Amino acid sequence: MALDAFAQLRLLGAGSRVPPATPSDGEVRWTGAGPSGDWTDRPERLARYAAGACIFLAPRQGWVAWR
Repeated sequence: MALDAFAQLRLLGAGSRVPPATPSDGEVRWTGAGPSGDWTDRPERLARYAAGACIFLAPRQGWVAWR
């Protein structure tokens, strides 16, 4: 599931500093610079929600995302 989410990347939020209150499974958001809350120690990362947890991944050069 993670490979599919990041390989065919579609962002629901770009540069968000605060995690969403009620994320849906499969959502991917860009944490932006200086995030807060559960994202405090994960600036400029992709955050993907699944089964009530969040997976963070650092983007790589050449990746393309859709909004």
